[in-house]
Amino acid sequence: MARLSLAEYLQEFFLHKRDTAFAYRRGYRMLGWTYADVASAAAQFARLLESRGVVRGDRVLLVGEDCAEWAVVFWGCLLRGAVVVPLDRFGSPEFARRVAGEVAPKLFVRSLTLREVDVGLPPLTLEKLRETLAAFSSQAYGAWCSPMRISSRTSGHWSAKFESILGPSAPSTRSVFLTSCL
Repeated sequence: MARLSLAEYLQEFFLHKRDTAFAYRRGYRMLGWTYADVASAAAQFARLLESRGVVRGDRVLLVGEDCAEWAVVFWGCLLRGAVVVPLDRFGSPEFARRVAGEVAPKLFVRSLTLREVDVGLPPLTLEKLRETLAAFSSQAYGAWCSPMRISSRTSGHWSAKFESILGPSAPSTRSVFLTSCL
């Protein structure tokens, strides 16, 4: 199946929703995220961006350890239409400041272990992202829907159903009627 955007990959996350997408150690703890956890948190992060006034085309600077939260920020930015500016966590703090000066990010996200990286914006930290996102809905975000499914045709109208990637029972599922062009 051809995809129109990277965000469409998130739809496939729900085919494997209970499978482990990420497993890693943080300190002495082993953390795990399912595909559904990542997709839901990405929707929450998109809402966080919206609440902070980040619009399509705005830049989000991201530097951190390899972890599920990094992926959540990446996918959330794609859902919102923000441009992700990923930096190598082994790069120098001076390089991060130069990049920030060039791209003028609206938001800065980093790992706690990279405290020395300061770009002049208050950072969101990857390790505290789950707690930060708890205030936001995890329902499908924006136009993040599966392709339209034609269910029936009645007297010149098509009945089409748009389903949230969270499944047909999600509150964002809705039916619409389209006038036939025939």
